[in-house]
Amino acid sequence: MTQHPAGTSPSPSVSRCQLSGDRTNPAREVGQALQTPYSCHTDAIPDFRNVQDSGGIEKSPKTSTSIVRMVWGVDNSPTRFVVFTTQRSGSTWLMSILNGLEGVSAQGELFLPRPRSPEKRWDSDFALPRYVESKKTHGSVRPFSVYSYLSALYSGDGWIGFKLMYSQLRRYPEILPYLVRKRVRVVHLVRRNHLDVLISFAVKREIGKAHILSPEDRPADVKVELDTASLHHELRKLERRHTMGRTVLRLARLNHLEVAYEDLVADPARLDSVRGFLGISAQGIPQSNILKTRTEGQEHVVANYDDVRAALADSRFSALLDGGSSR
Repeated sequence: MTQHPAGTSPSPSVSRCQLSGDRTNPAREVGQALQTPYSCHTDAIPDFRNVQDSGGIEKSPKTSTSIVRMVWGVDNSPTRFVVFTTQRSGSTWLMSILNGLEGVSAQGELFLPRPRSPEKRWDSDFALPRYVESKKTHGSVRPFSVYSYLSALYSGDGWIGFKLMYSQLRRYPEILPYLVRKRVRVVHLVRRNHLDVLISFAVKREIGKAHILSPEDRPADVKVELDTASLHHELRKLERRHTMGRTVLRLARLNHLEVAYEDLVADPARLDSVRGFLGISAQGIPQSNILKTRTEGQEHVVANYDDVRAALADSRFSALLDGGSSR
């Protein structure tokens, strides 16, 4: 579990980027890490040249290089945060625990690109409207509508945060400069056992539910099969996602803390490091309302486990067998 304070990385900040005369454009580097076109020439980053905090306009400096200055007002408050992760990594479980702490509002995937389902979910009692559901209030012209939505979200009292998936940051890259400028703290949640992630995806498809909220909803005996022909490819893809996430955080120089799901499950006391990083004063560890979908090990759940074991034998992924968590 490693903490990376802001300013310790030698990488350039993305809060200022040169449009010309610069061979190492940090915003473009982040865009490459996100695998999406992202530069100061796109609509994702508006031209805020010489815009002051007060909204006034100053004369352009006498320089041969154009500079974009993204200014929304600097706020050092520790109450804003994001849990940056990918699907099936235990993020809903973590957010449900954080939301149980006094004074904390931990929201789900607010940038999931579809309206909420009426189905009962872990956050149904307190969930805020997603970005796609808020266009009547915040408009639809990006990036300004995204900035307006985030500013409204973070305007409340107490500790406020939401889940941001890697894929959602690729879809809404303008979120990144907002996080940088507002100095939002980032908890980077990873799940080391990528085989468990694949099993979790397979179980979700089998039962038709992402999470279990009551013992009655837990399936009695779920069996899934993994495609051994694509197994190595899928595991490497999950590895690359983690690498991409770390690269984005490093290039953006965001104040972040990386935590592993397996560590949090094995020792709940490790949640204290998350609480301390976010400056949350509330004590104790609330009970999550998310139940484990599976309580048995990999061999019990994976019907073709012998084939999976043979496919991973003598590879670096063999260490993932039988040693994962069971969510």
